[in-house]
Amino acid sequence: MLFNKIIFGPVKSRRLGTSLGVNLLPDDCKLCNFNCIYCECGFNFTKPDSHLPQRDDVKRILKETLTDFNRKNEHIDTITFAGNGEPTMHPQFAEIIDDVIELRNSICPTTKVSVLSNATLINKPKIFDALQKIDNNILKLDSGIEDTINLINQPVTKFSLERTIEHLRQFKGELTVQTLFFRGKYKGVEIDNT
Repeated sequence: MLFNKIIFGPVKSRRLGTSLGVNLLPDDCKLCNFNCIYCECGFNFTKPDSHLPQRDDVKRILKETLTDFNRKNEHIDTITFAGNGEPTMHPQFAEIIDDVIELRNSICPTTKVSVLSNATLINKPKIFDALQKIDNNILKLDSGIEDTINLINQPVTKFSLERTIEHLRQFKGELTVQTLFFRGKYKGVEIDNT
């Protein structure tokens, strides 16, 4: 299932409440540096004519949406970066985070900002610094065994569990580690990360 809008929802979430989604990725394909076997967006495929949303469009549409909810006295608990793959892959992710925080502070100051990420780019200072500004870092780590991660998440580039854990520690506990626990078989290989 792909999201076909930059701003989607809101959706009711058990852990985040009323969540307004932000999709910084193409609306016609998944863009991710993982190819998780369980991903709701399916497997990676490239479309040469796909485009990332422009920063100004994200800001404009979010401002219109938040203003509309405010006008109707409808509360959004969190603005959540999710969507069709890995949100931190957008080249203007850090700047868009700044825009969203500015809008949140001026229109709906009690609303939180959350990011669902696979944590593969938290080693980049610009990404790490942007994530330090938000309320909820929800970062994926599906196993403590690198071979299992390679099977479940199928990283597109080389993945190091040790380095990822080092970078997660830099959050000093100010994060939620998200893990999908399951048992099953994939391409004849038993998986059990429970």
